[in-house]
Amino acid sequence: MNDRQRAILDCIKKHPVSDQQMLVSLLEKAGFTTNQVTISRDLRRLGIIKKEVKGQQIYELPSSSPQEELLKMAVVDISHNENLIVITTMQGLAPFVGDYIDSLEQIPLLGCIAGENMIFVAPKSIKDLSLIVQKLKRALFVKDFCS
Repeated sequence: MNDRQRAILDCIKKHPVSDQQMLVSLLEKAGFTTNQVTISRDLRRLGIIKKEVKGQQIYELPSSSPQEELLKMAVVDISHNENLIVITTMQGLAPFVGDYIDSLEQIPLLGCIAGENMIFVAPKSIKDLSLIVQKLKRALFVKDFCS
C-alpha cells in the first residue's frame, strides 16, 4: 500500500466522502495531487464500497467484523442536551447497540437504557459531555455530517 492509498483510507475514516471528486479535493489538502481515474483504481484495490448512511451514499471501508458492520447500519443519530445523550437506531436494534455501549469501559458512562429504537445514555459527569459524545461516535462508527 502506498502513501496515497493510506491517505485515502484516512480521509474515508474521518469524513463522509460522497464522491471521487470530493476525495480528490481532500487528498489535495493532504498534499497529494491525483485524479479521478487513479482514485477509482485505488478504491477498487482497497475494497472500498459505497453505502447509504443517513440518506446519503458515502464511501465506507470494508468492515473488520460483523459487529462493526451492524453498528454502522444500526445507529441513525446521536444527539445530546446538557445532561443526557440520546441515540436513535434502526427499529429493533437499540438493545444490540445498548449492550455494545455497556461494554465500552474506556468511555465514562453511568449506564444506558435501550428501547426498540432509542437509547438514553447517562454520562458519569457532564463536564466533558461533548468529548464523551465524540468518543461514542467513534466507538459506534458514526461520521459527522455537515448540515
